[in-house]
Amino acid sequence: IEYVCSSYRVLTYHSDKTMRVQAQEAGFMWFKVLRSIADEYEAGNTSLPHRALARVLYEDDPALNYFRMGTGSIEVLQQTVYDPLPILCRIYFRTPDICSGVTDKMKYTILWTVDRSSDLSRLKGFYSCVDDLYVELKWAEAVNSYTALRVLAFLAKAAYFWYPVNVAILNILILIWVQYIPPPSGDPLRPFTVQISPSSPLVYLLQIEETPWVLLHDIAAKIQVGMELTMVVWHMISASPNFVRRFLLAKQKKSTQAIPKHR
Repeated sequence: IEYVCSSYRVLTYHSDKTMRVQAQEAGFMWFKVLRSIADEYEAGNTSLPHRALARVLYEDDPALNYFRMGTGSIEVLQQTVYDPLPILCRIYFRTPDICSGVTDKMKYTILWTVDRSSDLSRLKGFYSCVDDLYVELKWAEAVNSYTALRVLAFLAKAAYFWYPVNVAILNILILIWVQYIPPPSGDPLRPFTVQISPSSPLVYLLQIEETPWVLLHDIAAKIQVGMELTMVVWHMISASPNFVRRFLLAKQKKSTQAIPKHR
């Protein structure tokens, strides 16, 4: 445990990049060993080794939390020379840095789109989803290297959250405060103007005088249009790699099928 904590301190505070990389590799190596030993932990055992293993599993320490979050596991059937029957073993490994970008949406996509009707279809669907996921993660990694695109991603995320709120505010303004304006009379002292509504070019507003509620409605409509444009642009940027990849794969598959087979 002390080796893991020492590696974390070098990784956090050392200025040399080479030293930080070496400390990170050494820390994950020692933590994988500790995590494998911790599989033998017994909750009711109060001996010194089991208390140390409890630290590996549950202690809220920055070093242990860092290596705990960066370590994954997989269960495999393994056969040894001592036991002819295969046994289920848990293998620990360091998760790649790119895996930190996996979102819940990506996980749900794999969970609900894989065909589980047979083993073959399950493997085929899973690998197809993994290819899409890898392309999406690599594209997100490339996008995050540009400040302007990071700002756009933040604005799009905020727009996804606040868009329903703005729509509700806009509808409340329309239903309550933007009241019906009666047609103008022949009184020349009451001039009027016909303007196109900011929310839709197909709607014309007969505006006699500017009120705070009408101004607030116009502001909310402009905010809504801005959020819609932000979400559309970000969706086009984030979805374009997989769209291009699938288009090229379909084109390649079509050209392959078009080649005549010689007997």
